[in-house]
Amino acid sequence: MTALLAGCVSLETAVPPVATFAPHGGNAAMLEAGRRTYLESCTRCHSAQPVRDFSAARWPGIMADMGERSKLSAAQQRAVLAYVLAASQAR
Repeated sequence: MTALLAGCVSLETAVPPVATFAPHGGNAAMLEAGRRTYLESCTRCHSAQPVRDFSAARWPGIMADMGERSKLSAAQQRAVLAYVLAASQAR
């Protein structure tokens, strides 16, 4: 899936693949699960928001609200939060 989002931001830029910012290892699997959940669940109601548009300080509150609204399990919420925090801090 390489859809374009608002403006001319590609999906790869908005929701970067884990391999572009995280080393391979145990945590990479959880980050990949978080990215997949973000792409599958968060885009049911709205376009994929570029993860770097929000600071690491804002993501826990966003996830608390949106995780509840979208009925994500606690494990899914943890994985998405881990992914967006890692992706938002990567440059």
